[in-house]
Amino acid sequence: VSYPMAISVLPWAPLWGVVFFLLLIAIGLDSAFAVIEATLPGTEEISWKGSRNQFASWLCLVGFLGGLVFTTHGGLYLLDIVDHWVEKYAMPSLVVLECLLFAWLAPIDEIGSRLKNSWPAFAIKPWKFMIRFVVPAILVVVFGGRIVEEGITKYQEYPSKALWLAGWGVFAAVIVISVIVGVIYNKGAAARDVSGS
Repeated sequence: VSYPMAISVLPWAPLWGVVFFLLLIAIGLDSAFAVIEATLPGTEEISWKGSRNQFASWLCLVGFLGGLVFTTHGGLYLLDIVDHWVEKYAMPSLVVLECLLFAWLAPIDEIGSRLKNSWPAFAIKPWKFMIRFVVPAILVVVFGGRIVEEGITKYQEYPSKALWLAGWGVFAAVIVISVIVGVIYNKGAAARDVSGS
């Protein structure tokens, strides 16, 4: 509301309006490129038989359809709730999962040996200890404190249904999808290793 009003009082307002909204479109496209390029490498190897362009097109379509909900009358409120839960809960929980997976399930000694190429040798043991115990413990404490805080005070006084669906539902979906993609990817990687050897 405020940007168009500010632009309307500028000299040559139509020109500045066109430039402003073209910049918004460019920022949106740039963000879409970043999201798709970050998603492609990890997911296209799972079981995709088509080309990279086809897979990128499917990801864009899924993102477009998922984003339509934010164009409704309550879309701005849903965006606020989803943004709050993803930033406060989904991202930290994914970092905890990554630490635990790398430290306990991945071949951490192999990772450590690769790090020796760019790190001093004395830093490898502290790194293993930090990634196994310290970082997950700190994140769990911070994460747990945020969950307790969320249970005590309702976020922005939104209806409970909206908070459960757009908040905790999106949080759970992010975690479940991440775990499923990780399991499928690891099974595919193990099968590729067996067939390659």
